[in-house]
Amino acid sequence: MPKSGGARPGAGRPVNPNSLRQAGVSGKGLDGWITLPDIVTQPVPDWPLPPLPPPKNKEGDELEDSETMSRQDEREREVWAELWTKPQASQWHAQHLAYDVAIYVRLMVASETNIDTKTLSEARHRAGNLGLTPQGMAALKWRFAAGEVEPEVKAQPKRRTGTVTSIRDRMRVIEGGS
Repeated sequence: MPKSGGARPGAGRPVNPNSLRQAGVSGKGLDGWITLPDIVTQPVPDWPLPPLPPPKNKEGDELEDSETMSRQDEREREVWAELWTKPQASQWHAQHLAYDVAIYVRLMVASETNIDTKTLSEARHRAGNLGLTPQGMAALKWRFAAGEVEPEVKAQPKRRTGTVTSIRDRMRVIEGGS
């Protein structure tokens, strides 16, 4: 039976990078957000996961389909290398998330050949946790350097200078009275 009430992950308003009220004192910057670099200078880490085991039939005997397995291993290495060129990789390096990225890569490559809703759901969830989605980046308080613009300062509305000074006079103006 589901719980009723209480806090839930992802509930509430999304974080606003221009909000001074939401800025915490975190050392991440004046506003609490981490600006990701355009170019990642760290090298691509070695692939941390073991090779995939060969597929098995219903009886548990290994099937010899080494061509499919080698293509999947090759595709994992391609996606792995591509992901580590993204700006988010700077934070993955800093937080030692190579294993988490590898699990995401394996799930994504597996979902390319075998459409399984559980695999796709887990991959989508991990993409958010790694900051690969706009919602994930907002939750992690990451932003791209290229899109960084000075926060807009909204002009203060001009106050009317008139003869209406009391509340009673203001109500007359609203009601259309004199």
